Amino acid sequence: MLYTQINLSGPILIIEDDEDDQLILTRILKELNLADKVIYFSTPLEALDYLQQATVHPFILICDINMPMINGIEFKKQIDQDPVLKAKCTPFIFWSTSISDTLVHQAYTETTIQGFFQKSCNYKELKQQLYYILGYWYYCQHPIFE
Repeated sequence: MLYTQINLSGPILIIEDDEDDQLILTRILKELNLADKVIYFSTPLEALDYLQQATVHPFILICDINMPMINGIEFKKQIDQDPVLKAKCTPFIFWSTSISDTLVHQAYTETTIQGFFQKSCNYKELKQQLYYILGYWYYCQHPIFE
């Protein structure tokens, strides 16, 4: 598959506590020429602190669901309850290895997520998933902030 260049307007924020998954994602993003556009956080609280202090508008937040301290759903609820963060209209997706119907239902009914994806165990499929997710949001229209 031929991958065309995606030019992002802001950083990709990945909230992932598994270092092996971070390494795999870094390798994939290097292959997609996007490695310099990524900021990793090992916990949702680190990401929340960054988001509350940063003046940047992230391109997308990609979050694992099972995280230390607070899970991804609780993290997204905190973003939804913060008027400044909510106003940024940053796309937020869950991308997790473990998925259940209950978790997916809870994520969509209790928060304002834009997607819930199961990480593929196959490297090529994982790369395609990430490429299509980022490509979709690249073409999607977003509010302009000044």
